[in-house]
Amino acid sequence: MNAERKTWVQTIAVPAAGLSLRPGNSVLQSVPEDARIVSFQVSPAPTGSQTQTWVRLGSDLAFSGSSPPPDAIQVASGEAIADTAYPGQVCIPFPAYVACVGSSAIIRVVTTIEYLPARGGCSCR
Repeated sequence: MNAERKTWVQTIAVPAAGLSLRPGNSVLQSVPEDARIVSFQVSPAPTGSQTQTWVRLGSDLAFSGSSPPPDAIQVASGEAIADTAYPGQVCIPFPAYVACVGSSAIIRVVTTIEYLPARGGCSCR
């Protein structure tokens, strides 16, 4: 049985307070909660003017204080955080938290999942 892939490209507004990214939540609702994520990318959208976008992978806890935590990665305009899994493996970027220090932002999230159509949906991890 061959797995198929499906890709979503989403442009998301991030409020100044930041935003939680989690499959199945109101932001990433098109990505099923049990999805086998095989590729992802988070980047400032080309239409955004933000200069300090920060992404924390593996946790959707809000940043506390006025500066991002040490495990957050700064992503400048024209850059991206991305990964592609080896065959048979999955990426686990979510939950994630995105914030733009001092301003709101627009980000682009590209998520590719692998699913088994004969089973009627996403295969579980």
